[in-house]
Amino acid sequence: MANTITIAPVYGTGGSKLLVLAVNIISDGSQESTTILYNNSTYVNNAKKGRLMGVQASGSSCICRLSWDQTTAFPIVSFNPQSTFQIDWNSFNGIYNPGAAGATGNIILHTTGLTNTSEVNMFLYIKQI
Repeated sequence: MANTITIAPVYGTGGSKLLVLAVNIISDGSQESTTILYNNSTYVNNAKKGRLMGVQASGSSCICRLSWDQTTAFPIVSFNPQSTFQIDWNSFNGIYNPGAAGATGNIILHTTGLTNTSEVNMFLYIKQI
């Protein structure tokens, strides 16, 4: 089996400057290793465009790690959603994609500690510039 992951835009489209994605994970106990949460080619299709402006998350205890997808993943943030995590990087215009070798512009998820009763909900705030 595999985790059930639902990703849906709740604000914005491909042409929008701001995009908000809602992510829901219902786990069967397996871990995520390179799950794409933000697929750049679906929206702006330019690996160097896109900044993560903020994250809100809540749910079961686990570790969620977000990274920019490239040959060597570029870490963005790690958090435990059990403590209702929220971070806002608007004051310095977000965490940008460094655009190194192999960069896709995608934001990927890695997890540890998910169990067969885990559920995680998050919102990703992405500026597409």
